[in-house]
Amino acid sequence: MPEMLKTLKVRLKTPEKAAVMLRRAMGCARFVHNFLLSETKSDYEDYIDELESRLIYGEAHSIEEAQALCVRLEPVSRFSFNYRLKYLRKQYPFLAADCHSQALQQECQRLAAAFRRFYEKKGGYPRFKRKGEHESIRYPQSVRFDLKRRQLFLPKLGWLNLFNKQLPLTPDEAKGIHAATVVREGDRFYACLEYAA
Repeated sequence: MPEMLKTLKVRLKTPEKAAVMLRRAMGCARFVHNFLLSETKSDYEDYIDELESRLIYGEAHSIEEAQALCVRLEPVSRFSFNYRLKYLRKQYPFLAADCHSQALQQECQRLAAAFRRFYEKKGGYPRFKRKGEHESIRYPQSVRFDLKRRQLFLPKLGWLNLFNKQLPLTPDEAKGIHAATVVREGDRFYACLEYAA
């Protein structure tokens, strides 16, 4: 039987320096999301323009013929986004300095999942992210939790204290915490901790 995952939401005590670093990391994730979405959208529009021009100017008599003549679109997947991310981090050094690499890869995975839902007609076309709306960043691993000291370790940030006095976790569950999603709500930051039940 597969493991069941549980989530616990806790408020983080973020000193000003940590709050600035979290806002920067969320900004980097938003930048990557918007950049890759913009690139994918322009590639798709160029493909449609080429398709229509081949049909209009008589180079192809059907859509299938036009598609065969057009330059193939790169498939939208988290692997293609991660491949682009590698060059994006070289082009924009602040991405490597301000944000953990796996957090950016998670943003690529989220965007690929949004495109998959769109192509399966389960959702609308992915939208650009705006500052201050649904800001979050996910750390899929390298997260540690100290139950005694009520502290959470996040990559590039270090140990952060929690506001919660009592946590409904056993020591075994605390050891099983493997991922965290940090969410910004107003001026407060919350961590949603994933652990195996």
